[in-house]
Amino acid sequence: MIAAIFGPNATIFAPLMMVLWVAPILANVNASKKTGVAFYQAKSSKTAWIVVLAVSNLTPFGWILATIYFASVRPKVNRFMGSKEF
Repeated sequence: MIAAIFGPNATIFAPLMMVLWVAPILANVNASKKTGVAFYQAKSSKTAWIVVLAVSNLTPFGWILATIYFASVRPKVNRFMGSKEF
C-alpha cells in the first residue's frame, strides 16, 4: 500500500526511517530503567543521557547518539548492574 501511494522507494525507506526514529526512544527507555548508581560506577551520568537522548529524538541525527549509547554506555552500565537484559 505504501508503494502504491509513495512509489517503490518508500517500501525501502519507510521501515528504515521507522528504525532510525525508534532507536532513540528505545535507548531513552533503556537508560531510564537503569539505576543512577550503575551509571555513576560506569563513569557516566544517567540524567545527561536521558536528556541528550530525549532531545536527540527531535533531530534527524538521534540515531547516532542512540548507537553510541547502545554500543558504549549500555554495556558498561549492564556490567555494573550485573545483568544482560535489554
